[in-house]
Amino acid sequence: MNLMCTTLQELGENLISYGKANARELRETIMKILSARGYEVKRDVKLVGKSGTEYDIDVLAKYRAPLQTFKVIVKCKPDDEPIDRNDVLELIQAVEDLKVDKGVIAGLSGFTSDALTLAKNHNVDLWDKRKIENYAKELKVRSLDRIAYVTPSITAKAAREIVDKSLFGILSSFKVEEGSVVYYPYYELSLSKKIYEMKGFLFRRAEERMVKTSIYVDPIAKELIRFDLKKGMVKIMKFPSSLDEEEADLFKVLAEGEISLDSLMDLTKYPFEKVDRILNKLIEKDVVSRFERKGRIFYKLKEEAPSLANLSTSSILTSRLTSNRPLGGEVLKVEYDQSDLDNIIGMIWKCDISSKRTILYPYYVCKVIGKGRRSIKAVDMVTKKVDERVSMILTSLYLKLPF
Repeated sequence: MNLMCTTLQELGENLISYGKANARELRETIMKILSARGYEVKRDVKLVGKSGTEYDIDVLAKYRAPLQTFKVIVKCKPDDEPIDRNDVLELIQAVEDLKVDKGVIAGLSGFTSDALTLAKNHNVDLWDKRKIENYAKELKVRSLDRIAYVTPSITAKAAREIVDKSLFGILSSFKVEEGSVVYYPYYELSLSKKIYEMKGFLFRRAEERMVKTSIYVDPIAKELIRFDLKKGMVKIMKFPSSLDEEEADLFKVLAEGEISLDSLMDLTKYPFEKVDRILNKLIEKDVVSRFERKGRIFYKLKEEAPSLANLSTSSILTSRLTSNRPLGGEVLKVEYDQSDLDNIIGMIWKCDISSKRTILYPYYVCKVIGKGRRSIKAVDMVTKKVDERVSMILTSLYLKLPF
């Protein structure tokens, strides 16, 4: 994780300066730019065209509008040689065969005059180094590579005493094998969304309001989290996982609230058989539940996402944050695809992520043995309480803990 890149602009400049970026780095930069513009993005996708030809797509981006989905394919070319006419012809063929809306070639070494002329007459955009840098500068999207540590409000010794009190009684058979301060990663997301509220008593009118809030993501448990000054990190809902494109479409509609089968068909324009099939798959995945009311069948999410306007969450006190790693303690490391995160947030709330950063939150973690099993007790070193949620998560990772 590169701690020096604090904005997407800097990230883009670092990746493409002097034409030294490799294909992976260039692809990741393009994905961040498109994701920040509201696209759902996937990398290294294989698509089969109408002709039966298989294409290797560096980046597939989809923008879901109310009445249609706009699809873009991107070819990333970090080579030292300029993009030529043949490169553009290959993309034109892919765009037409795959029936997508647009193709983009992102190149770091410029384009030949023939390539520029050909692209102008077809549905292909050419992004050179300057254009990529400008897009990154305009967006000013923050990266999860920005890191802040939360400073503990108690010592490790005081946290150990809390563990001892929670475990040991006169007849206790538990034994603490060892303990350590562990910094647990959360992703802090600043969200914003325009909402419309009806105002007035006799003369009702719709008023626009911008809602802004911060939420946290637990990338290990794959849960949305809110911070509470007294309770610490509290689960909002579990991430929907492994949803295909059709399931994601229905999830977005259901995220607005419970709905009947007829209404789902009207909103998605899917026939009965297709909606019924997708709903049954979501029920099998324990994402959706079915219930009856007044003789009609309705569907809703098993874990309903709160409205952003009603989401009550606190930000971690700025006075407790530092960019410098405190002395002692271990950091839990996790690999998480930022584009997946953007897609999930867009699927749940259809809102903009204005900034991101990684928050490393302190727990005093004890390995405990008793009653024939090993487990974890984790003390929140901010609220000074045992956190049962994190204790359960770390128990499942017992053998992988860094101490």
